[in-house]
Order: sequence, then structure tokens, then C-alpha cells
Amino acid sequence: MATVEVIREGYLSERRASSTVTLIRSDDGRRIIVDTGDQRERHTILDALGRVGLTPGDVDLVVNTHRHSDHMGNNGLFNHAVVVEPKDWLRLGEDVQIIYTPGHTLDSYSVLARTDCGTVAIVGDLISLQSDLRSGRVPFSADFALQQENRARVLGTAQYIVPGHNGMFKVRNEG
Repeated sequence: MATVEVIREGYLSERRASSTVTLIRSDDGRRIIVDTGDQRERHTILDALGRVGLTPGDVDLVVNTHRHSDHMGNNGLFNHAVVVEPKDWLRLGEDVQIIYTPGHTLDSYSVLARTDCGTVAIVGDLISLQSDLRSGRVPFSADFALQQENRARVLGTAQYIVPGHNGMFKVRNEG
């Protein structure tokens, strides 16, 4: 089973944004970072990696949920890692998979990780903030109907969600 840890919770305001940065340790031992945050957060990301005992050189793969600078601004920190391109819709080990979830952008992807606690979906701005699910806030979206459809699909699959700009939250109980 994979393990998932939010190493840097993102934020979203009218003036600034930086994505949540998530570490997956896959079942085959690879260390995967999903979204690398805004470039202005470079030192914060380095500190967060240090708190979990890693340096950028320890990361094997980087996955960006979409191509916005607040989600991929620190990709350059991970110059030894393979950056998985969005066209690489694939499985990353037995328990980690990338799926296509357009809506926010037409090149949006989510990462599903099967853990001991159930499936964790790291969704980028498919769900920017947990409160978006109940507040009625309509986020920037290339295709909101498609975004809603993919939200429903992911919410029906996962037990936990890591949104684009918040910490992880529980969706439903296993079984």
C-alpha cells in the first residue's frame, strides 16, 4: 500500500495562491511529489521536505495536476526527478494511478493512491477548496459542467481528498 502525506497545505486568496504539496511513498518505494507550489514558496517547500526527512534529490517523480504556475512553480527544485507529463495517463506502481479529470482546465489530472485507510485522491483544482463543495462558489473553470461530473466521479471513488489549496479531508467511510 502507498502512503500519502500533505507536506505543505496550500492556500488561495484574491491576491495569491500556492497549491498543496503532497508526498506519496508508493508501494514499490518511489517517492512522488504531486504539485510543487508557487515559485515564491521555494524555501517553504524545502523546509517541508526537510521535516519529512527528504531533499529534492530524494524525490523520484513529480506529477502536476495541471499546468498553472501555482501548482508547478517549484518543479525546478526536483531536477533529479522525472516530471510526469499530463499525457502520461498511467499507473505509477501497484497502488498509484493518474486519471484524467478535466474541468478546471482541459489538461487536469488527479492522482489516486490506495492506502491502508482507503483511496486518497489528490485532485488539484478539480476541488480547489473543501468549502467549494458546500458553498456554491463557482471556481474558475474551463468547463464547469465537466468539472462537476469529474468531482462526482472522484468523490464516489475516494475516501479522502487532497484539494488544490487545502489540507486533506475525509469524504466517506470505507465500505
